[in-house]
Amino acid sequence: MRLFFFLIISFWGMVQSDAILAKKKNPVDYASAIMAKGDSCVSVFDFYHAACYYEILNDTLPSNSVVRKLANVYRRLGRYRDCADILDEIVKDSILYDDLRIKYFAYRSLENADSLILYGDSVIKINSFDAEVVNSLAGYCNANNKAEKAMDVCMKYLQGDSTNMLVLRQYAYASYLLGNYNDALKTYSSLEKRGYDNYESSFIMGISFENLNMYSEAYDYLLKAAKYKEFKDYLSLYHLGKASLAIGVCNEGVDFLQQAIGQLLPDSIAMSALYTEIANGHFCMHNYQEAAKALESSIVYRPDNALSYYNLANMYGACGKKEKEKLYLKLFVEKSVSWKDDEKKLQLLEEARNKLKM
Repeated sequence: MRLFFFLIISFWGMVQSDAILAKKKNPVDYASAIMAKGDSCVSVFDFYHAACYYEILNDTLPSNSVVRKLANVYRRLGRYRDCADILDEIVKDSILYDDLRIKYFAYRSLENADSLILYGDSVIKINSFDAEVVNSLAGYCNANNKAEKAMDVCMKYLQGDSTNMLVLRQYAYASYLLGNYNDALKTYSSLEKRGYDNYESSFIMGISFENLNMYSEAYDYLLKAAKYKEFKDYLSLYHLGKASLAIGVCNEGVDFLQQAIGQLLPDSIAMSALYTEIANGHFCMHNYQEAAKALESSIVYRPDNALSYYNLANMYGACGKKEKEKLYLKLFVEKSVSWKDDEKKLQLLEEARNKLKM
């Protein structure tokens, strides 16, 4: 850590020294020297030190070209807020198309809804064929309950180029979200023929057919979707089960629905362990009644875990509830049959039997 700090101090000392000497000699030479150092860092993908040089230059001899270089390295460093803010230093009548694009992607990364839509629209207004921005903006809108906006953005692009698969995919998804199932099916079918065949396309086509009461076709696509997820996806299994019942394949439909239920069930071992830890926490605070409740919940998820019954009996014993203590001690003895014999088990069994005799 000390070495790293020393290197940083040394670097800054070197930078400041270079800057002072160059500036004293000639401001133009100074700017060129610092710019060259920054550019050299960029050429080897050292964006951190490039930003340091450009910041010095922007503080002393600012210019639009330096601001743009700074914005670029900030973007590369993931400093999206700084990237967007630094571009505000460029006066309005000097803003270039690339400046708008960089600001859009900065706000897109920040998920700043108002700003990203504003700059996205500005970019598309200048160049309606900027497919990267169109796809990005439509994707954001589809994911944030703005499907109508996504549809509008995509349609304007597709009027001039109907072949871009990324834009077509966003258009198809927007159609689906808006309930235009025939349009969604037509577009996804076109994408499928061109190689876009995955869980998303299969599932959405299946649901679209289902909503059009075309259950046989829905079954085919939902089966594909379930296979993509190795039959471990609740939604595809649930809709596949419904489609199966609708076409009269009832046994298969019930099986798919049972599998869907299985996907909703929690991890019983994990849930049991969580409640056991909660019980331990209450035990440490001497909240024996609360500890007992947590252990009862733990047993719901792992009813054959003998040790939980023993611990639960002790909690009720600590609460003075002797009847419940004996009940769970008896259950512990019964459940311990499946517990592999070891020294701990034999010791606890002996203690339990002695308590039951009392």
